[in-house]
Amino acid sequence: MSATKRSDYEVGPVRAALVGREPELAVIDRAIRGGRPLLLVGDAGIGKSALLEAGAERARELGHTVLRAAAVEHEAGLPFAGLHQILISLRGETDRLPVGQRDVLLAALERGESAGRTHLLLCNAVLGLLRTAAAHRPVSVTLDDLHWLDRASSEVLAFVVRRLEGAAITFLATLPSRDGGFFERAGIAELELGPLSDVAARRLLAAAFPGLKSQHRSRVLLHARGNPLALLELPRTCPAAPQPSGVRPFESGPMNRRLMAGFAARLATLPAACRENLLLIAMTRQDELELLGDVEGIAGVLVDLEPARTEGLIDVDSGAARVNFRHPLIRAVVLDATSAAELRAAHRRLAIALSADPERRSWHLRHAATGPDETIADALERASVDLRASGDASGAVATMVSAAELSPGHAARIRRLAGAAFLGSYTGADLGQTRELLARVRALEPDPTASLEGAAAAACVLMMGAGDLEPAQRLLVQAIDVTSGQSPSTLARIAASQTLLSLCRLAERPDWWAWRDAQIGRLRAAAPVSVSLSERIEDTPVRDSSVLFDELDRAIAGLTACDDPAEIIGVADAAALTDRLGGCREPLRRLLGSELPVEATMLRFGAQCMLALDAFQTGRWEESEELTRAAVGLAGAHGFGLPERSAVTTVMLCAALRGNHSQARELASEMLRWALPRGVGHVAANARYGLLLSAITEGDFEAAFAHAVLITPPGTLTPHQPRASWVMLDLVESALRTGRELEARAHVAAVQASGLATMSSRTAMLTAAAAALVTPDEGTITSFEAALDVPGGARWPFEHARVQLLFGERLRRLREPSRSRMHLAAACETFERLGALPWAERASQELRATGLTRARSRGAGGPDRDALTPQELEIAQLAAAGLSNKEIGQRLYLSHRTVGAHLYRVFPKLDITSRAALRDALPNAT
Repeated sequence: MSATKRSDYEVGPVRAALVGREPELAVIDRAIRGGRPLLLVGDAGIGKSALLEAGAERARELGHTVLRAAAVEHEAGLPFAGLHQILISLRGETDRLPVGQRDVLLAALERGESAGRTHLLLCNAVLGLLRTAAAHRPVSVTLDDLHWLDRASSEVLAFVVRRLEGAAITFLATLPSRDGGFFERAGIAELELGPLSDVAARRLLAAAFPGLKSQHRSRVLLHARGNPLALLELPRTCPAAPQPSGVRPFESGPMNRRLMAGFAARLATLPAACRENLLLIAMTRQDELELLGDVEGIAGVLVDLEPARTEGLIDVDSGAARVNFRHPLIRAVVLDATSAAELRAAHRRLAIALSADPERRSWHLRHAATGPDETIADALERASVDLRASGDASGAVATMVSAAELSPGHAARIRRLAGAAFLGSYTGADLGQTRELLARVRALEPDPTASLEGAAAAACVLMMGAGDLEPAQRLLVQAIDVTSGQSPSTLARIAASQTLLSLCRLAERPDWWAWRDAQIGRLRAAAPVSVSLSERIEDTPVRDSSVLFDELDRAIAGLTACDDPAEIIGVADAAALTDRLGGCREPLRRLLGSELPVEATMLRFGAQCMLALDAFQTGRWEESEELTRAAVGLAGAHGFGLPERSAVTTVMLCAALRGNHSQARELASEMLRWALPRGVGHVAANARYGLLLSAITEGDFEAAFAHAVLITPPGTLTPHQPRASWVMLDLVESALRTGRELEARAHVAAVQASGLATMSSRTAMLTAAAAALVTPDEGTITSFEAALDVPGGARWPFEHARVQLLFGERLRRLREPSRSRMHLAAACETFERLGALPWAERASQELRATGLTRARSRGAGGPDRDALTPQELEIAQLAAAGLSNKEIGQRLYLSHRTVGAHLYRVFPKLDITSRAALRDALPNAT
């Protein structure tokens, strides 16, 4: 028994550990008062936990609601284990949140399955919950051992902590100097804790152990080296009786080892029941005593733990049923002193106690296993599929790998390992990880077609990396044929059907689509709404799609309350096929403005590309180019060769319409050189569309017709070819200009028969315009007027101006100059605003042919408001309202430099020289 008892402490250990920490306490006080996050960083025993407790106490004194938590090493692999601790006391506040946020937060806190846990929605829900609580009284969050926090909680907290500015919320956490765990600590203030000064160390020792003998005091000071925990614990090992010469009261070696040896000696004296319960507490959370026994049994557990409390190893709050280790080293000693058999037994006991929580139960079962176990492997596989459905890709992969490792059957192990590879490839975040998992599969089963999951993963790597579609499709087809007599799992069917759909869309080959159509009935599995919409849009003729379009419109409207990145991208993908990206704009912008997890690389890329396409189609070409360059850089940095070549499309199209023909043709040629040998028809068709626009902009209608028919032949709308709706007017005009009237009429008839006009305002306007071109005399006027009267047609500024140009040209030839001038002038203004100068010149030439020279809207010395692009006008109005460049950029998802460049162009157009003059120059500014 140690000579120095707990009664020798004249002050509590926490208070004693604060001796000499006055400067640090002042820093913590300022952080709490200012609502600023602060990390307490230092070595073990340096006093981080004591200072954190002091911070919590100070927050209470200031009237804060204190949310306390301590991360647990054994729960670092359990998603949202830490978040549960932090927020459980605020559960009653969740009803104040929007329904979507409330549901996803409760799902995370309770481990329920009624709502999927999505990263961005959950981040916003946690932030909203804390802000709601802070509206009543300030909130302080304290978290001990941040480095043990699970990945999912770490990602959410990293998002939230960086958005607390202006809210009465403080975040304090402790972590070792060299280990941040999963939490991204960059940019957050840190308080580095060093050893106590010699004077402070003497003060602490005198306060805690006033009766310590002088020779022991000197040795404690020498060995502790200013470490507060050592100063408080080493005296307990000092013997009461004199020792023989040469015997030292302390072991030699590193401080942590000496402290742990002291704790281990004290633990060894505890009764067995006490040690067993300490182990379970070390493996769970502070407030889960109910897991150690039923409600009536908690009192018995507390009795069993009393010797540990008396020994000064734990604190017990019996009212809150909560247990705290006095120091993380004690928890580490408890775990370190436990045999493998004892650990497995503890995991089995916890698995039984967590029968209502399948995810945590499977995790404990995994660690309780002594070898392969199909029951545990099956539970882990189901948990993995659930994690994948909820958006936790990394957790899904790790859990499926564990399921494979515990599979007793060779075939099951291969299937599950292949499933992990597909789950890794699904988000496209790390092709290297997928390749490594596939290599493990090949080591067990050299035949790559043995499983649908493995074939799908390998196909994804080939497809997204080098763009090798032929080998990817061949591999997947063979796997589907090989497994045709089997009953594939849900994951296998999802993997095969989604990968096959992607391959067909990228290759744009009729024979591939035909083979998919023959197989899809067997492969199609329950999928998210967004995936189902994309598949059905691909498979349903336009003329039969009215009900489907209504369903898509409802899904797009639902994105207003949706923050699930995968679902936003999925619905936007379906919207892009049907000219509905405008409805997805704000959700996509929100997605880009969020902190997506690392595995969401391709989700971020998808958002950038879709926003770039939307910006191009709606006349915001500079924004489109900026987004495209960001997407190309992201894809290139991660080795995604095919997405990188596809993303450059919008830059090429802008260059073509602006008359930058050398740039457009260079980009198109590079795309074709890359795509044609690989059979990537999607990229090749994009390149041909760029060449078509460049040719028609130059007035080379023969070349334009040649490029158009490679996309879709006259009189036909090539199935599964989205650009068929893009080129309908180009094909008809270039055919007429080159004397191919029969081809032009045949194509108009095909377009009208397809029902394409029902898809969107753009296709309705272009269908009517194409019909007007082949309609003689007065009938053409009616058709053009119908085209320009399509509701929403002006949302597509380039196409709308082009129809105005064609109408004006036709009116001039019908000798109606006054009506012609109106449409030609409007077209010219739009083309100038877009920067499509060759088209503006074409409209100006037609105006001159009517006998009118178009005057610029800017009078002598007057402002040229009409010359502002839509984006310039929006930026000018926000600047006039008093927003800074940074604030404007945050609102519009632009860099502050881009905002400044826009304003630099705006000032001369408005004939002003300062920001202060914007309000007067823009009468409608608010």
